Amino acid sequence: MKLKTLLCAFAVILLLGSCKSSTNVQVGAILPLTGFGAYTGELVKKGFDMAVDSLNKENKLSFVVGDNQSTGAMGINVYKDFKRRGINIFISCGAPQTMSFAALSNNQNEVLFVTAANVQELTEVSNRTIRMSPTGKSMTAKLADFNIDSLGLKRTAVAYINNDMGDEFFQGYKDRYEERGGVIATVVTFENTQRDFKEVINKVAMSKPEVIYVTGVGESLGILVRQLMQTPSLRGIPITGDFNFSQPSVLNLIENRNTDIYYTDIAVAEDFAHVYEAKYNEPVSSYAAFGFSMVQIYYNLMVNLKITNPVDIYNSITEHSFETAINTIYFDKHGEPEFTIVFNKLSRNE
Repeated sequence: MKLKTLLCAFAVILLLGSCKSSTNVQVGAILPLTGFGAYTGELVKKGFDMAVDSLNKENKLSFVVGDNQSTGAMGINVYKDFKRRGINIFISCGAPQTMSFAALSNNQNEVLFVTAANVQELTEVSNRTIRMSPTGKSMTAKLADFNIDSLGLKRTAVAYINNDMGDEFFQGYKDRYEERGGVIATVVTFENTQRDFKEVINKVAMSKPEVIYVTGVGESLGILVRQLMQTPSLRGIPITGDFNFSQPSVLNLIENRNTDIYYTDIAVAEDFAHVYEAKYNEPVSSYAAFGFSMVQIYYNLMVNLKITNPVDIYNSITEHSFETAINTIYFDKHGEPEFTIVFNKLSRNE
């Protein structure tokens, strides 16, 4: 969608929103603003804030933000607190945090917009969930195909973060890669707090891989990739990963590259990218685009179609397509998304 078209769409939404109405719907945003997932929560909130500034000038919505502190227990506490306030529209970020309370929403008069939640079972435990991000298995299966079909590399060393996200991404990659005839040469895990990766890198180097698959988050991911590139015996071996490579905290650490890096990502709309980069002075993040798109879809339904009942909102989203900050997105009958996945390349700059 071109910038002019996007701005016109926003103008129509704002015009509709300017009609006098007593509607004031509370939305509860349950985000990881501290703890392990804080880097993701902050990026989602940036997109979320952009949408609120652009779309909610008539204050049709009131937003309440709660910090789930990157834990399931706190996610439940915030969710229950919001429920006591009468809130039944939720925006949530993070798989373990959302999974902790998702089952409580099953068959309830509410709807959950969820992002950065890769676990496959999310929409199975709750029939009120709209997922606004890919599952780990769907992303990594495409990466496995890319490594074999496009790069022609059939021997992978894997290093992944030691948590539920890492397990999900690794298993999805392994299943598809081996199904396609690839060989997993070695598997090694690392901690999010880890900064010295000598032991991890030694195991990777000893396996003599053709390609390295790394999945993680934030600073630890960036430092590991940088140390891999600095290892003489691994020089020139391609490194592959997922959309976490596109985060500023990672890109800043791997500016100097002596190998090619390929990673899967979501096709963010150019117009959104330009506005985001001008506002925050950093590369656009798909997480921010997810945050923007959740509010964008909901606001369109509420203002344009006058749909405010949570169950009606859910039914109006499933099996429908929307133009958003991540271009066209379609949701199946279970609330699972279908959107364009791209393969980005960070070329060596030696």
